[in-house]
Amino acid sequence: MKNQIIEGLEKDGYVIIKDVLTKDTVETINKELERIIKEYKIEKCVTPFEGRNSIRVYNPLNKSDIFNNLVLEDSILAAAEHFLGEDLLVSSVTPIIRYPGEVDQDMHTDDAFFGFERPHRMLAINVLYALTDFTKENGGTWVVPGSHNNPDHPTQEDIKQSITAEVKSGGVLIYNASTWHGGGANHSNLPRAFCSVYYSLGCLRQEENLVLSIDEKRMKSFPQRLKQLCGYSAYKGLVGHVDRMDPIVLLGEKPLTKMIWDVDITEASFGATSERQKRTTSGFVA
Repeated sequence: MKNQIIEGLEKDGYVIIKDVLTKDTVETINKELERIIKEYKIEKCVTPFEGRNSIRVYNPLNKSDIFNNLVLEDSILAAAEHFLGEDLLVSSVTPIIRYPGEVDQDMHTDDAFFGFERPHRMLAINVLYALTDFTKENGGTWVVPGSHNNPDHPTQEDIKQSITAEVKSGGVLIYNASTWHGGGANHSNLPRAFCSVYYSLGCLRQEENLVLSIDEKRMKSFPQRLKQLCGYSAYKGLVGHVDRMDPIVLLGEKPLTKMIWDVDITEASFGATSERQKRTTSGFVA
C-alpha cells in the first residue's frame, strides 16, 4: 500500500486506496460520531467554505479514542513520512458530514495559507477516510489530477479535467495538499461522511493546536508515536524544544529526539551542503 500511495501522489497528486477500514470499524466510528455530535451539541457550520449544511467535529482526539488509529495507520503514516519526514506532525483531524442539499465547495488547496510560491515541495498530505461511499450523486470530493504541479490557479480547461473521487466506504482518498480539489454538491438523500487526517511538515504550525486542545490526562494515555505527532516532539532536534529538551519529557517520558545540543552542530540536519553553510548554521545555537 505504501508504494501505491507514493506513486499516486507523485504522478497525479492524489490516490484512492480500497478497504483500509473494515465494515465493523466504519460502523463503530459512525456510531461514535453520532454520540459526539449529540453529547457536545454540535450544530451545522455557519460559513460557506465549511458548508452550511454540514457538520464538522473539531478536536475529535480530545473527544474519543476511536480516531487514534486513523492517525497511526501503518502504511499511510509510512507514506506520509516518506514525503514529510519522520518528524512530521498531524496538523488536524476533522470528521465531516455533508448532508443532502449541501452545495459545491469552492475549488481550493489545503496548503495555500502557508504562503509559499507554487509549485513547491510537498508541505502536507490530507487523508480522507470514507465513512460512507463517495459518489457523484452525493458530492464525492473532486480533484484536478496533476494540479499539484501547477504554478497558478487551474484554468477552465484544467477544471474540465477534474474527476470525482469515487471511494467505497472504508477506503481512503489521499492527496497532496497542493492538489486543487473541492467537495461536491450532495444531490442524494443521504449524508456523505468522512474523516480528514491532515499531516504536515514538522516545522509548520499545526492547523489545530493539539498540545493545548487535548486534555493532558488524555494525552498521557496516547501511544508514544501519537504524542509525538500531536506536537510533543522537536523538529530536527531544535524546533519546538522546551529548555533544550524534547517536549515529551513534560508528559513524564524519556526523551525520544536527539537534540542538536547533543551532537556536533555540523551534523545537524539543516540541509547544509558546504563548509561555509555548515559554519553559518552555528547561529542557531549561538
